[in-house]
Amino acid sequence: MDIELDTTKDVNWHASKYYDKAKKAKTKLINLKLEIEKTKKLILMHNSNIERKEKQIKQKIRPKKWYEEFHWFKTTNGFLVIAGRSAKQNDMLYAKNLEDDDLFFHADVQGAAATILKNGATAKQIDRDETARFAACHSKAWVMGYSNINVYHVTKEQVGKHATGGHIAQGGFTLTGKREWYKSTPLMLSFIETEGELLSFPGRKKGWITIVPGGSTMKNNIVKKIKKKYGYDSTELSRIIPSGKSVIIEAPKNGK
Repeated sequence: MDIELDTTKDVNWHASKYYDKAKKAKTKLINLKLEIEKTKKLILMHNSNIERKEKQIKQKIRPKKWYEEFHWFKTTNGFLVIAGRSAKQNDMLYAKNLEDDDLFFHADVQGAAATILKNGATAKQIDRDETARFAACHSKAWVMGYSNINVYHVTKEQVGKHATGGHIAQGGFTLTGKREWYKSTPLMLSFIETEGELLSFPGRKKGWITIVPGGSTMKNNIVKKIKKKYGYDSTELSRIIPSGKSVIIEAPKNGK
């Protein structure tokens, strides 16, 4: 590197001159590094937006299964469980989806989802227990902040929509015979996103986000918290998170 010297100036002048140049060069380098970091963040943000859009596209083009219009999950042994999202859906499940080998579950509280364990007659106890927990989660017990509630199941032939001398309201049923009880069933719901689909499970699962009723955070804020941290689709989250106040008690340490 060539250095020009002005013979009319002394050493101190030259030292000051090149010190200023070095200082300016250092400042430019720092600014350049900042710009590089800024560009990296913009690229990451851009890629993240692309991934999010691709995920949304996959969700839109993924063919919906018939039972996805209801609350649903699959038990440990792969049995399908469906529950009504409204009084109208409760009636629909009874009229169109309750079959001879199914079991009908209901939380022991006014205002609960009609819950069906498909082929429940052949299901093991673990599958029945999980179904009871699902029925508990999708009942007014969550809104009331209960940590547990009693749940029961009956067979199809024990469920009806007709009462002598009375009126059965939409979403209500008449029951006969002995009920199989699940005492002090805990309310706890976990969910995770996989292949563009949000799955839920009644209980705690390692690596899944888990919520319980109570606390002070309303449903819409729970949705916002989870969406902000994990990027899950807010519309789908709203469909699977019970109404009322909830607490997040477990979440993946490293994101999804």
